[in-house]
Amino acid sequence: MRSETFSGIESVKWLGVIAMIYDHLEVFAGWLLPFAAGIGGLAFPLFAVGLAAALADATLLKMRSISKRLLLIGLVAQVAVIFVRDPLPLNVLFSFCAGLGLYVAIKEKSFLFAIVAAVVATLSEFSWPGALVILAALAHYRDGASVGWMYAASVLLFPFNEMQLTAPLGVAVALWLVVNGPAIDRKKHAFYPIYVLQYPVLRFL
Repeated sequence: MRSETFSGIESVKWLGVIAMIYDHLEVFAGWLLPFAAGIGGLAFPLFAVGLAAALADATLLKMRSISKRLLLIGLVAQVAVIFVRDPLPLNVLFSFCAGLGLYVAIKEKSFLFAIVAAVVATLSEFSWPGALVILAALAHYRDGASVGWMYAASVLLFPFNEMQLTAPLGVAVALWLVVNGPAIDRKKHAFYPIYVLQYPVLRFL
């Protein structure tokens, strides 16, 4: 598959942004919103599948570059995270960085890069399950692996709560939207300032 055939990648990303902020309004700002946790459970699978589809035909060098970018912006976001919660675990950008880094490390057979990515995964918000979802999504779009691996990994993201039920739904919605979703003009890197600034904004709501 080639990424330019996936008209709905931006739709997936922005649906993920909406689901994430809706959940964070309850978790960090204290708003009482219906089904907030369940809707929040959609966000990470949406982002993971969208990222993987966008990188369907990227070179490993490009993927390394994006992984480093995610790491740098994640460090900036981590400063903002302190406004609303403890410094650990590391924010979700580190989960994306770790999953992407592990995929590259496996393909390049780089033991050192794998160790670094594994440490980042362990310290990040979604830990190993988050990295596994991204690995499974990348393996599907780049290597033709079964989507079943994504569903299995997504169940591990949120054990024993309603998010465990909605995370696989997030995978299903993302897989459909990537191909069938409406085309939205790409606002390059718009996600990053929104992600970083939400934390100080939520602190004062």
